[in-house]
Amino acid sequence: MAADESRAPRLRIHPLKNVEFRLEGSKEARPFRVANLSASGIGILKDPATDPTFVWPPIGQSLKGAIATRNQAVAVTVEIVHSHLAVVGGRFLDNLTAISAFVSKWFRTELKAVRLTEVNAAVLKKPPRGTARWFQDGSGNELYWVAIDGKIDYFRVVFMGNIVERLSTGALRTGMVESEDRDGLEYKGSELVRDVPGVPKGMREAAISFVENVRGLEPEWKAQIVSPLETPG
Repeated sequence: MAADESRAPRLRIHPLKNVEFRLEGSKEARPFRVANLSASGIGILKDPATDPTFVWPPIGQSLKGAIATRNQAVAVTVEIVHSHLAVVGGRFLDNLTAISAFVSKWFRTELKAVRLTEVNAAVLKKPPRGTARWFQDGSGNELYWVAIDGKIDYFRVVFMGNIVERLSTGALRTGMVESEDRDGLEYKGSELVRDVPGVPKGMREAAISFVENVRGLEPEWKAQIVSPLETPG
């Protein structure tokens, strides 16, 4: 990780709003909170209070359920691909067209409600070079960048548990936020981002919509962030 990236604010888990995962297999489907969601996969919070008796399948096995909002639900089969202390993550195995439409509609609805506020530059860690700016809403959605001589060297867009970064090398990287916060001597506010190969078109389009909705973001900076997101990769 480059120095500018290491100085970026830590990422933390925030359960997504207005969407849940309902596990198949009971008369009343058990809803689990969702940590991140894309057209290809999902991160589900391991909340013991939801169902203390439930045992998550091991990596490589699958479970059936539905991703749901108040007005819509789509049946899914999820293959478990990783498991951490707070989050179990998986990829969707079926119903991909319906899932993509569901996620796109949910993104559009939720992004309209996001309102970011710029953080006072005086409280930010100063990058080794250039200047940093950070917009965030306190619920896990944010835009952070470092500019050198009027040009953005690095940026990070985080929305709905997904992250898209432009590295100092110019490369784009995308992933899912799966952080674990602990208070105590071991660590606090540690960060874990699971990389996802490539930057899918739907993810780039969602990131562009997110950036274009940031109030108070000057056009010259907005253009520098949106331009690489418009380039297929």
